[in-house]
Amino acid sequence: MIDYRWQLILKILNTIWINISNNRRSFKRRERLNQQTQRNRKTQGLKSTLRRQKL
Repeated sequence: MIDYRWQLILKILNTIWINISNNRRSFKRRERLNQQTQRNRKTQGLKSTLRRQKL
């Protein structure tokens, strides 16, 4: 009985830990994507201002 309970607790903890690690990984990926999009936006802004100056 106690053994079964321990197995259940360990399984729950394991799933929680996996979820946390996955979230951290996806968060890092999202941060990288955000930085990339911001960089793209900056370059896009520069291009548009240059185009405006030419006209």
